[in-house]
Amino acid sequence: LHRVDRRQRQMCIRDSGRGVEKNAEEGFKWLKEGAEEGLIDGQFFVATAYEKGQGTKVDYREALRWYLTVALRKGHPGICEAQFALYKLYKEGKGAKKNWDLAQHYLSMAVDNGHLNARGVQLYDRAQL
Repeated sequence: LHRVDRRQRQMCIRDSGRGVEKNAEEGFKWLKEGAEEGLIDGQFFVATAYEKGQGTKVDYREALRWYLTVALRKGHPGICEAQFALYKLYKEGKGAKKNWDLAQHYLSMAVDNGHLNARGVQLYDRAQL
């Protein structure tokens, strides 16, 4: 399948089953294949799937790894979501040891890249110090 066809199939299986039988595990398999080929949307959805256990078991280390892959890419509007997710994982110690400094680093990146809630969270965190 071509990249566009593969991505369409991934989204259909994962989201609604439009045109194919809805199957979270099969959708995850297709998303991961696209993610491994470098599709940034696939990489983000694979990270989210690992974090939430959608189509696969919860695995915070894998979620962290895939979010890092997305968060460090330039020029994609979704990177701030990955950066904000990294903030939460490092703050909560999921997938890695709790690390306040790294959490704040990714929160600042999310703010700089326009995440809608990140600035409010940043102000709240600073007020708690």
